[in-house]
Amino acid sequence: MRVSFVLNADQDIDQVIENRVRVIEHNFEMEVQSFSIKQIDKVDFDCNFESLNSEEVKQAIDSWFFNPRFEIKLAFKEAGNDE
Repeated sequence: MRVSFVLNADQDIDQVIENRVRVIEHNFEMEVQSFSIKQIDKVDFDCNFESLNSEEVKQAIDSWFFNPRFEIKLAFKEAGNDE
């Protein structure tokens, strides 16, 4: 069985993954076989602030909000099956 889902960085990623694994292991008598995580969103912070004064630079940096998303993939196998 394979499961994939997308989470935002501001979510409690560890807790969400742990909960999903626990539910699948319990409800389907499966155990994790493999796991992968890939960042979906990329951001380019290549900016030139040479023409701004220090307060304007601070405001520009404070206004950046980057909340990357991650694709989580889990593969499960039947519990007790060592294949």
